Amino acid sequence: MPAVVNLQADNLTVEPGQTTTCQVSLANTGTIVEQFTIMMIGDVAPWTEADPPVVSLFPGGQQSVTLKFSPPRASTTRAGEVPFAVKVIPSNEPEESVTEEGRITVASFTDVGAELIPRVAAGRVVGRQKLAIDNRGNVPLPVEVTALDAADALKFDVHPDKVNTAPGEARFVKVKVRPRQRFWRGPPQQKPYKVTVAPENEKPVVLDGSLTQKAVLPKWAYAGVGVLAALVLLWFLVLRPIVHNDAVNANKAALAAQVAKTNALASTLAATQAATATNAAAVAALSGKKPVVTTTTTTTTTTTTTTVPKTVTTAAKPTPTTQPPPVTGPNDGRIEVIAAPGNTASNEVTITSQGTLQITNLVIQNVAGGAGRAAVQRLAAGTGQTPEDLLVENLGTLTDQEYTFNTPMVFTSGQELILSVDCQADQPACDVGIYYTGPMTEPASDTTTTFP
Repeated sequence: MPAVVNLQADNLTVEPGQTTTCQVSLANTGTIVEQFTIMMIGDVAPWTEADPPVVSLFPGGQQSVTLKFSPPRASTTRAGEVPFAVKVIPSNEPEESVTEEGRITVASFTDVGAELIPRVAAGRVVGRQKLAIDNRGNVPLPVEVTALDAADALKFDVHPDKVNTAPGEARFVKVKVRPRQRFWRGPPQQKPYKVTVAPENEKPVVLDGSLTQKAVLPKWAYAGVGVLAALVLLWFLVLRPIVHNDAVNANKAALAAQVAKTNALASTLAATQAATATNAAAVAALSGKKPVVTTTTTTTTTTTTTTVPKTVTTAAKPTPTTQPPPVTGPNDGRIEVIAAPGNTASNEVTITSQGTLQITNLVIQNVAGGAGRAAVQRLAAGTGQTPEDLLVENLGTLTDQEYTFNTPMVFTSGQELILSVDCQADQPACDVGIYYTGPMTEPASDTTTTFP
């Protein structure tokens, strides 16, 4: 080790915004001239410097270096005990660097700022403001807010009235100002007051505020009242008589129409009465003759027909026994296999007894996109033989594949159609399905129908 370092940093304390120092003594214990670089490590590094930062010493030489601690007076400077280290690096043997540790206590300070936004509130019923409180110190600080006016003409609502501010934090408080008395008209009135921001155990900050109280009725309200009064006079003096005359004239016209209608009905009634009198006279003139009455008799004859049902007996003729031809038709099916990674799984379909399946179309799908191998196989059930591979696919390059066979895959009675999937390890599970279609031929059955 080419250097001996001695840090003299006992009970170091520094005020933010001021400077304090301590000494570091260096000794070159090597055999050559050595240049040493002094480096500060820790939270103090941004605001600490070594004077001089580089020292050259002959073998056996010694020198003191001054460390200057100058923390800024800002909320970012943490208060309390702060550890640090001094690293001395030899230029020829940097791996032989020496580190000495120490501690310094940073004192706390408080700095509270406050501002009313806006400084002058205005309103007829209530004025609203915001109080911005800034904690520019380096310790948390509780603050209490109060408001007061000397004339006791205002009421205040401060919310919240107590806040806790962290270093570097800005908090907002709502301030509502209400006048105790209102006035209906006249120019605005200025009512001053004071807002006090009192940090705990610190000198309070006093702000001047003011409320511009306006009249309840604005100036334009008088013009509105005048217009409303003019409209009322216009109604009673001009419009109402016109409406009244129009209504009277309309009633007179309706009454005249009703009178005319009544007269018309009276004329019609008189004509009806005259016609009735004429008819009565004609009836009286003819009352001496007997009326001739003609009677017409209608005879209706009803004919009843009785139908006697006939009984018809039909003898069923026996139908000869027939042998229908074999039934051949399309057959669709699907087989799906899910295999876990690194495993093999299969699924099968067995052809029905005495039937034959001819697959002409086949679609194979790699649903999950896994990697591995899929095979379509054929096996005679109960033989114990190895299944025969009819179609083999690499799942790594397969999504959907459709096949049309000129020569169909033939499965006879008792054989199995097998889908086998071998899923590759370290891959997602394999989900593979096949869709197949083709004619299915089944043997004819002997059917005998007997009719009595």
